[in-house]
Order: sequence, then structure tokens, then C-alpha cells
Amino acid sequence: MNVADLYIRSKADHSEEELLACRKQEIQLRQYCRINGIAVRRVIVDNGQSGKFDRPVWREYLQELQLTPLQGKLLFVNWDRFSRNFGAAMQMKQTLIDLGIVPEAINESESRKSLKEFLADNDLAKRR
Repeated sequence: MNVADLYIRSKADHSEEELLACRKQEIQLRQYCRINGIAVRRVIVDNGQSGKFDRPVWREYLQELQLTPLQGKLLFVNWDRFSRNFGAAMQMKQTLIDLGIVPEAINESESRKSLKEFLADNDLAKRR
């Protein structure tokens, strides 16, 4: 059976709106797992900036993977929930793969759109 860790990133403000957004992400991820026969190993809720991976919860997750290598997936709703920094996201994606974890956005079409927008924004910023 497939196994996955669910990754939910939220803003650090802990507002009621943000708590509902986190709950919505978890419901979507669990539903995806149920439909696709994926067992949930753990749920990781990470607060803070999406452009950086230097966050306590993320560092702890990586340390656990380094100490106890596991196989499976890291599922998140969209790539922008994983990181809005494309370069950092691709580096972290490779780090996870090297540790036996395959990161995946469950809303792939939305993620592709987000990725295209991100690349377009970066291209525009470089031209300025």
C-alpha cells in the first residue's frame, strides 16, 4: 500500500480564517488518499513563510527522514503551499527524493497554473 505524509502550510497569524484554510487542506488531502488507496503516515502543519524551508517544523521533518529513512510521498494541495520560491522548491524536491520521499501536489492542474504564473512573474522581475 502507498504511504504518504500530508503537508499543510499555513500563515503564522493563526486567524480563524487561516485555521479553516488549514482544515480545508487536510480534508482535501485525506479525501485524495482515501480515493487513491494511500495510507496517511502523519500530518505536518507548518506555519510561516512559504519561500523558505528554514522553519522549525520543516527542519524537524527533514531530520527525522535523515535519521530514519522512509519510502513514500509528501502530499500537499498545490505547489505554492509547498513553497513560492521555485528554486528552493526544486532543490528541496530533490533532497526529499534522495531521502526516499516523493513530493506531489494533488491539484496538479492548479499547480501547473501556479508554476506558470510564478515563472512569468520571475521573468517579468528580471526584465525590470
